[in-house]
Amino acid sequence: MDTTRFRAFRILMFVVALFGPPAMGGAQLFEVDETLLAGPGAPQAAARQGAALVSADIDGDGRADLLVGAPLRDQTVFAEAGVDAGGVVTFGFTPDRAVTIGPEFQTHGRGHRRGSAIALGDFDGDGAPDVASGAPGAGVGNVEATGLVMIEMSYAGAVERFFLHQDTEGMGGQREAGDEFGAALAVGDFDGDSFDDLAIGVPGEAVDSVSDAGAVHVVYGSADGLEAEGSQFLLLGEGGLPGGSGLSDLFGFSLAAGDFDGDGRDDLAIGMPGHDPLAPVQKFNSGKVLVVHGSSIGLVSDGFLFLDEGDLANGVEEEDDHFGWALAVGDFDRTSACMAAEDCADDLVIGIPGENLGDDTRFAGKVMIVPGDEGFGLRVAHTMN
Repeated sequence: MDTTRFRAFRILMFVVALFGPPAMGGAQLFEVDETLLAGPGAPQAAARQGAALVSADIDGDGRADLLVGAPLRDQTVFAEAGVDAGGVVTFGFTPDRAVTIGPEFQTHGRGHRRGSAIALGDFDGDGAPDVASGAPGAGVGNVEATGLVMIEMSYAGAVERFFLHQDTEGMGGQREAGDEFGAALAVGDFDGDSFDDLAIGVPGEAVDSVSDAGAVHVVYGSADGLEAEGSQFLLLGEGGLPGGSGLSDLFGFSLAAGDFDGDGRDDLAIGMPGHDPLAPVQKFNSGKVLVVHGSSIGLVSDGFLFLDEGDLANGVEEEDDHFGWALAVGDFDRTSACMAAEDCADDLVIGIPGENLGDDTRFAGKVMIVPGDEGFGLRVAHTMN
């Protein structure tokens, strides 16, 4: 599958901050160019700064900070070894809304593309945010471009770094060139134990002789942080999951975690925008989304949803839609803190960048919102376009 023309959808040129009270209605545009970045090097062309974004209070000052991925940024201190190494830059905001530049999470490795995906969670339950950043172009051992995820764990003001990859003891799968391990990340508490867990997309995973079929790893949190032992390795058609691995499915290309049925445990939505349905007519790159539910033992196949656009209200499955290219979660029908009489379930947002309009306008794109329902789960018949 050639995804080149779609990759541009993930490139952001600016950071826009929308501030709430007391100054309602204030949208402020920050052009955060690389002259502001800490560390050596001049501004760089094609650094792809803004390819991934995540926000949380990193420094504990009570205000949200912004982590920005720049996966093609050259780390010039490493010379040739730093070309397209990538990085993650931290931006803070003062009470008067000025931008401050925090530390940059750098990496040493040509073509690592660190910052392609970023996620924040509290993997050890100590109340401090931990940072996971994907470097899907990194080599492991003697295998190039298999990918890894870098974890920065916060301990009483100090930071401890370690790596996860398919050679980590306890992880399933086999590292191969082009796996793209870490191309997508999502954080949720899938087993309800109050420790955040990490889902890792491996959209380039080959399954038997099927290339780019894709896979997802789920690593569970504990008092000691993320534990590779006991992690899950999700493949279509295995472990009770539907379907089977298909050529260029890109299963795990996008991920989102949320509590779609209101049971207090997060569920996981997995996008596979390259999926080609075979019946009744083959439609290349139509796309599909798998939703698996959380339980006291983690993610389980019971009650899964395997969705394409035709399953949703007012949706039609079409070639090159790339249904599930991007996923997000929010609770759009709750107006306050969750009360007993309210719907406390999250809703799922599905991006369809290749959607055509009725007048044959090509690649106009569409977003669909599938509402969650406490005690029931996602209600596909009530989808909003």
